[in-house]
Amino acid sequence: MKKIMITVLTIICLSLVGITLFAQSPDSDIVQYSKIADRQINETGSLTIQSEENKLEPTIYKPSSDEIAKLDIPLDISDGEIQALSQVTNNPPELIATSDSEMKNIRAWYSAGDYEILVSETVYHQENNITEFTNLVKSWFPEESMEELMIKGNPAILHDDSGICELQIITNNKLFTVAGADRETILYIADKINF
Repeated sequence: MKKIMITVLTIICLSLVGITLFAQSPDSDIVQYSKIADRQINETGSLTIQSEENKLEPTIYKPSSDEIAKLDIPLDISDGEIQALSQVTNNPPELIATSDSEMKNIRAWYSAGDYEILVSETVYHQENNITEFTNLVKSWFPEESMEELMIKGNPAILHDDSGICELQIITNNKLFTVAGADRETILYIADKINF
């Protein structure tokens, strides 16, 4: 269980590194973050990070019920026909969000037997070039463990790391991530996303 959690967290960290590298491109629509100088908890309990240039960095918070209602990711992934999903213990999950001037990301973590499954939705406030963004996502993974797919007409990148998969689905203003379980489970959850 810990190995799976470490694998999923490593994948997320690599994803964030990829986004940061993409942000360094002069044509990038993704914000490039400055070095963190100070962290503060504001009056709502959200973590606000102040940069050296005095620009606000992402705020970490619990999403409002209005934000949750607008999500395209499924909040109930349990299913008796899929073995891993018949063991989900936290439906609906607790959600965590981060937001800044360029994007908002809402993540749901599910405990399902031996798996810790991540389902997330990142909304970009400006549209991205799908081809460039797809190429960026492909660069996050070794070519031999990556597969290009189409999910409901959207480009997707599936990374299979010894049976534990991560799926990135790219639209013009959103990036959906489903990670931390076997291929069948990941694709089943992805099919529940509203595009």
